[in-house]
Amino acid sequence: MTNQPNPWPAATTVTVPPGQTLIRPTRWATDGTSGAEALRRVQAPAGWHWAQDTHGNIHVRSTTGRVWVGYLPQALPTVPHPNAPTDLDAFGVHPIRGIWMIDGYPYGDRAWSIWFNDTEHFRRGDHVPPELVAAAVSELAAPGHEEPDWLADPGNPDAVWAIARAADWTLHHADNDDTTAQAPDRTAQLYHFPGDVEVPDNRSTWLLRAGHLPYPGHPGLWEAGFSAAAPAAVIAAVMRVLTCPGVRSHPEGPRPTPEQGESR
Repeated sequence: MTNQPNPWPAATTVTVPPGQTLIRPTRWATDGTSGAEALRRVQAPAGWHWAQDTHGNIHVRSTTGRVWVGYLPQALPTVPHPNAPTDLDAFGVHPIRGIWMIDGYPYGDRAWSIWFNDTEHFRRGDHVPPELVAAAVSELAAPGHEEPDWLADPGNPDAVWAIARAADWTLHHADNDDTTAQAPDRTAQLYHFPGDVEVPDNRSTWLLRAGHLPYPGHPGLWEAGFSAAAPAAVIAAVMRVLTCPGVRSHPEGPRPTPEQGESR
């Protein structure tokens, strides 16, 4: 199948006057984000190979082929697209876990998976913040990060917790080594279950949830999962954007003033 017209338009650049802060409440898109808008925000890195299958799903392969990014709002076609993983399906060894999926193949076989999805509607992305997906993709596209050794190294989770602490998130360590971090306004939580072993069913050992979280364990509006071997640097990149000052994870967050402007 030949490539379709490029669905990844150029990003919009916003100039912020000196001394002012750009607040982007639509960054977390909890009030709805169309697929086209999501694709606009998640830019395909230079040299990565994108394609659209016959059902409208987007499949992107890195220059080395070791990273796959999927935007999967539709059912998969009967005949898999060449850019898509050959074992991707709904219920098998490589299940579809979200509308956005990212897989790492450092040495040929899939070593880890990352997924983003709405919590209440499977394979819907109305509330998924596309900038967080973009942060993960940008980290994977950084120089040297497509090398097998980098992709195969989970790294140090302390890099993730350092970002949470710097943003004044509250950390709780359980007796079984599970860790939970909660945002100061209780609109986001990050869970780490290090006791879980990497298994073929992509069980997530990192789980990020956001939205209105009235009590611990509430599913919120959207979630992101990271399997055990996913590079901690990618999780840290997502957390770094999530904890940006002036950004909220639910619709009740502050709206920008005309002087501050708004990114569209």
